[in-house]
Amino acid sequence: MTQPVQRAFTDLQQTPLIELLKDGAYADTNGDGVVNVGDSIVYNFTVTNTGNVTVSNLTIDDAVIGVTGLAVTPSTLAPGQSGTATATYAITQADIDNGGVHNIATANGTDPNNNPVSDNSNDPTPLDPTSPDYDPTCPTCTFTDFPTNTINRIIERRSVC
Repeated sequence: MTQPVQRAFTDLQQTPLIELLKDGAYADTNGDGVVNVGDSIVYNFTVTNTGNVTVSNLTIDDAVIGVTGLAVTPSTLAPGQSGTATATYAITQADIDNGGVHNIATANGTDPNNNPVSDNSNDPTPLDPTSPDYDPTCPTCTFTDFPTNTINRIIERRSVC
């Protein structure tokens, strides 16, 4: 008589994790050397799968710059892999008046069990907490400042004299 085969099942812990890094760079769209409405900030996003399972359907949302469902390429990442996305934001007068743009993005995806996986962005070049542009309510926000305009420097010098 044959004995039934006994099989053991070992449950392996699944840890779905992603990390989103976001950086922005000012672009003088019209090349006049002055920060103007309509110049832009080019944001580069990098999503890395830091967990131990595949994460799929990766997208990025950033309310401040009007990005929803921005596709990450590739949109499916095995553990250790990274994907990227780029978005361009048109600078407004309010942004110029504020001297720059503070914002945070969120990466979203799904694990193999179709559960949501998300992460809020970190800036790979964060502001020093002593910077006047530092926002203590959002220490991981990306802050993209604008270069000082030549015209502003001339006015500042004249007002000091």
